[in-house]
Amino acid sequence: METLIHYRDTATIADWLDSNKAEIQAYAIEAIIRLQEIGAIDPSFHQIEINAILKKNPEVYVCSGCSHWPTSLKDALRPGISINKIPSSN
Repeated sequence: METLIHYRDTATIADWLDSNKAEIQAYAIEAIIRLQEIGAIDPSFHQIEINAILKKNPEVYVCSGCSHWPTSLKDALRPGISINKIPSSN
């Protein structure tokens, strides 16, 4: 993900957003938010898809060392990532 952010590879990030795996979608959402925070992409970039995923709030697996457990996607995003900055699709 860091490489995608560094090179601003929005095509691959958008592909990740369309993944059927919630963990990959979580990485995509975090990448999009981080790119928005530095002004690298428009705040409305894939907002409808992001809002739909966040509304579902799917369970994702997170890890710490060798332990892993399920948690909600919203809780799995990096601390400090504000999903409130994502424009509403309403």
